[in-house]
Amino acid sequence: YRNGFQLRRHRPRRPTRASGIEDDPAIVAARGLGLLIAIVVACWFGLSVRQAHNTDVAEQILSNNSTLSASQTRHVGALLRSAATVNPDRSVDLLRGELAASEGNRVRASQIFAGVTRSEPLNIDAWYELANVTTNPHTLSLVLHQIAALAPDVSKQK
Repeated sequence: YRNGFQLRRHRPRRPTRASGIEDDPAIVAARGLGLLIAIVVACWFGLSVRQAHNTDVAEQILSNNSTLSASQTRHVGALLRSAATVNPDRSVDLLRGELAASEGNRVRASQIFAGVTRSEPLNIDAWYELANVTTNPHTLSLVLHQIAALAPDVSKQK
């Protein structure tokens, strides 16, 4: 302040348009591509979080109830359809098989679990679930043999 007036310092004006590297079309395109990739990754992450949540909720409903009501069955089915969107493994199929078994549809459950065992022959959970729903004694024998091969009796090991 001088004599009651505020003095303003002179600041050089910035140009309204940047010059140099910011104007390079390749840089602008690279920035746009980077932004697009970031958006895609964020969306994929969001879908993955939603899928994991839906899978957890469906698994919780299936494990807490021996018999499901019609509304619970519809709800679990919807959750599993949604969860299958980005899930690369067969855990959703295992839950679908459990849902079919809880509905009393052992044939459908066997088909689902058999499909999982064909695509993931080392998935002991799928073999175990298949053993629980199969009605064919020969198939049961083969399934139990496979389970024994995947999970040998550790009580005999020293």
